[in-house]
Amino acid sequence: MCRCKKNYSICHFLCNFWNWIIWTLLLGYTEGYDPRGRHRNGEKLVPIQPSFAPSEQNFTVFEGHTAVLTCVVENLGTKTVVWRKMSDMNPLTVGKMTYVSDSRVQIHHIIHRNNWNLHIRDAKDSDSGTYECQISTKDRNLRRTVHLQVLERPQIQPEPSGITITGNFHVEIGDTLHMICNATDATTPLEDIAWFKDGDHLEKNTRATIYIAVSPKGKSIKSDLYIDKVEMADSGYYLCRAGALTSHEHAQVLNTAGNKDKRGTLVDTSLGYREGLDKKNASASIHGKAVLFIAFFVELLKHIFS
Repeated sequence: MCRCKKNYSICHFLCNFWNWIIWTLLLGYTEGYDPRGRHRNGEKLVPIQPSFAPSEQNFTVFEGHTAVLTCVVENLGTKTVVWRKMSDMNPLTVGKMTYVSDSRVQIHHIIHRNNWNLHIRDAKDSDSGTYECQISTKDRNLRRTVHLQVLERPQIQPEPSGITITGNFHVEIGDTLHMICNATDATTPLEDIAWFKDGDHLEKNTRATIYIAVSPKGKSIKSDLYIDKVEMADSGYYLCRAGALTSHEHAQVLNTAGNKDKRGTLVDTSLGYREGLDKKNASASIHGKAVLFIAFFVELLKHIFS
């Protein structure tokens, strides 16, 4: 404590200010108290009691994950935080010390922070239950309960193995043929994928472009095949192979413009044919009439001279 030997006002002011700092910062008393140990209204000093700050009280984790149970304590002072499971009388942690042999259980506290969080690594179904964060004091015990639920780890269904080819299998001559091959193997990693046409291996060239993408774990692979300015010779069976998986599709190159021209010629020819038939039929009709007239004239002469 700061004391003045003589009655100097400046000395008393400095001493009172210094004593106020000591009582306020080092002893942790609330505002409204003076350094002489009395409240401003004359009452005796009373230390601040610790209390819990609002925080989450219900936690859910999957098996194998780390469960973090939060407990926020304000004005802890020299008191101790104790964690225990309600179904067990023995504490799990006392202060920063762990009192169980289970290495999965640890207390996490950062100096100058109010969090005293209980961590349970590799959570199991048996860890489910109600836990208690307790502050031990001489005259009373402060408790806060939290609830933990450990769920069974969801089963990840592996993707079914298979291979498919998609795309536009009917393209016009001069356009671009694009086919996509997707392959998945749940047991064996896929490292490469290849394209074949009518049994011959396809490689990149001036008209053919092949892109390949593999998943991070190698369980699936994708390839895009582009053939620019397709010709009639590009029609045929295209096969995609990835590992032991194969799939094939037939691609057809169309010449729609050429077929239209041919169809127009056929129509014109058929019209001409019909015109020819009409002329021929007309000529045959005239010839028939002439034959009948001659036959009639011959029979008439026979009748006259007989």
